[in-house]
Amino acid sequence: MNSFPSFRTWGEGRWLEDVIILLQGGSGVQIVQMILATLLQACNALIFLRLLSVSKAAHVVVLGGILCLYPGFLDYYSFASDHLAFVAGDSLALLGFLLIARLRDRPSRSFGAALCWFLVLSVYAPKVTLIGLFVLMLPLMKLFIKPALQREKQSVGLDGCPMESPSLVGQAGEDLLLGLGAMVLALVSFWLSTKILVTNPVAVRI
Repeated sequence: MNSFPSFRTWGEGRWLEDVIILLQGGSGVQIVQMILATLLQACNALIFLRLLSVSKAAHVVVLGGILCLYPGFLDYYSFASDHLAFVAGDSLALLGFLLIARLRDRPSRSFGAALCWFLVLSVYAPKVTLIGLFVLMLPLMKLFIKPALQREKQSVGLDGCPMESPSLVGQAGEDLLLGLGAMVLALVSFWLSTKILVTNPVAVRI
């Protein structure tokens, strides 16, 4: 049974993980947690592949399986009470990525993603690497995936004239800047939260 708040909050600033564990009853039933975490990770994989416009069933099964079985994600399940919280952190990271990739209003995209990524760091700070990967993917999606889709669907209007679209390079640059801004804001917010919550820092383990 885990106390609340535990060393995760007062030693590492991971208050959201403590909240998730508290909602599980302080420890939870490990087999149930593993089942829920596996299902949630599968949903994460399906959403991510949908964002990449992967729709063929065979491709979804193969690529989704690879994502779910990636060793870095499988390592979650070696932690008795943490794996559900870790996967929930992946869901929040993906949600931030989705907000920037799909919304049009700049403040909503930037601040929405920053909030999601702040919560991710409040689950497990090393997930900053996953956030960084998503930030780098934002311009790549605009530069490579969107043109491929346009070629498939033929970029012509209803009147038979080619559709005019803004510069993909400009859109990619805007997405990258919004992603970087949201990431920096999330990091600063998490750092400020640790100044309030961390009262007895846990020694760094190397």
